[in-house]
Amino acid sequence: MNTETFEIEEIVKPKSVFEDFVPEFFEYATAWQRFANMIIDCICYYLFAIGTLSILYLTDKETFEGEGMAQLSIILCMFLYFVFFEALIGQTIGKVITRTKVVDHFNNKPSFSRVMGRTLCRLIPFDGLSFFSGGEGWHDSISKTRVIKIQ
Repeated sequence: MNTETFEIEEIVKPKSVFEDFVPEFFEYATAWQRFANMIIDCICYYLFAIGTLSILYLTDKETFEGEGMAQLSIILCMFLYFVFFEALIGQTIGKVITRTKVVDHFNNKPSFSRVMGRTLCRLIPFDGLSFFSGGEGWHDSISKTRVIKIQ
């Protein structure tokens, strides 16, 4: 009878794809910084949306009389806000205040398509609070981006 010896391999928790690419001297944003980003950015893009909607309503009241137009406009303003700032400088107003920025898995400014995907993922219900379950929000993990502290 042939008896073979099998070694039991140590079970290792899978590493995040970012652990291989992000140098150790970068520090990830804390959950509280991320929460502050969310609050500040919500205030900013809602102010932007209210201003934009007010101007559009004053110029064309009939278009904005329907219920769905206001919600669609708010979502559009959210896209414009996040895509403009994150694609252009890698930071929204909230991230500037909390001294954090968005990077891709190579620590570069994320591409336009990553920012678009990241922004689209913000529409997932409860995404805004998902970073409390491990530091990485769903819009980060899906778009392969991270929010890091800046010096």
